[in-house]
Amino acid sequence: MSVIGDNIRALRKREGLTQEQFAAACGFTRETVNKWETGAIGEVRASNVETIRNVFHLSFDDLRSRSHGLAAQIAGAVFHPADATIPLVTAKREAVDVVEVTHSLAAEHPGAFAVDVSDDMMSHVLPTGSLAIVDPDLEGKPGDIVLADDPAGGPSPILRRLTETDDGLCLVSDSYRRHEEHFIRNIRGFKIHGTLIWYQPKRSLGSERWERR
Repeated sequence: MSVIGDNIRALRKREGLTQEQFAAACGFTRETVNKWETGAIGEVRASNVETIRNVFHLSFDDLRSRSHGLAAQIAGAVFHPADATIPLVTAKREAVDVVEVTHSLAAEHPGAFAVDVSDDMMSHVLPTGSLAIVDPDLEGKPGDIVLADDPAGGPSPILRRLTETDDGLCLVSDSYRRHEEHFIRNIRGFKIHGTLIWYQPKRSLGSERWERR
């Protein structure tokens, strides 16, 4: 059983929904929801988590946290998270501000930092103008979205999906629009600055409060 699967099940029970009703409310299939709840799929895509959060007006912790998630809350836990912050950095990794995040995110990813999403090259996943939260201690693997030096020689690191093909490691955009820079091949020796763990609007997620239900 996965943490997020436990919390999704707790959410569904709280709302009095069957798996089929829950899936319909969020635009998923019942089979996918069942696999999340049973742990057959251990990780849920960030875009799907965001959909659930928006439909049911949830916090990051409600779905992602073991100790403070919905399953724990329904079991009787009370959580008053302290404000937590991570640095907002420039392309040169210079801190220019701080961003409020949830307590559990800061605790689970102590080295995390935020960067502005300034283009639409990953708009399927990352809305332009949002903040991408990156963990520099997570080694990117094929399928992950990473912050990497631009193999095309651009001055700033870029957020792209890491892919492995017969040509070697590649960086791929995932956008609603077509771009010339869709596929960057043969990026051996490039530097990865971290792996995407979350994204959020430019607002606080650390100010939310929960009471005993």
